[in-house]
Amino acid sequence: MSDHRGRALNRAELADYTGRSLPTIDAWVRAGCPYKGRGSKGKEWIFNSAAVLDWLEARAAARTTVGIPKGDLDPAQERARKDRALAEQTEMRNAERRGELVNIEEVGVVVEREFSVVRERSLSITGRLSGKLSPEQLRWVEDEIREALSDLSAGEDIEPVQQARARGAKAGKR
Repeated sequence: MSDHRGRALNRAELADYTGRSLPTIDAWVRAGCPYKGRGSKGKEWIFNSAAVLDWLEARAAARTTVGIPKGDLDPAQERARKDRALAEQTEMRNAERRGELVNIEEVGVVVEREFSVVRERSLSITGRLSGKLSPEQLRWVEDEIREALSDLSAGEDIEPVQQARARGAKAGKR
């Protein structure tokens, strides 16, 4: 069957088009991804972009309905899933109202503002110590302060937002 939708793409173009790696494209072919022309030495694989996207969508849909016979979605299970989702949403809103849950973007703004204050105060330390320390000691203090500020701005000790969200989501399920 010929699919007139889509474009003809080689393996590298398909990888670029889908945002995946060449090994992923190879794995897709082994898993049954449709192709128009088989590649070999000196000959490129040819894929139809629409056929590949249809295949990926069907594959994703199959994964979400594993264990459920085709055309036999259980309405009671679907309602229960929806009810659980609504209950979780309500729990999160209530936790936010009680101050147990905060918006990560709002926290980021506050932390950034506080870091700015820490930076300014830290950089002013050498000015306040100028009459009390030798120039060599002042340079050493300033170097230490700048190194500490550099470590803070690099965020090496700060947990990435995605990990914090994932941990929060897992804690909410307990």
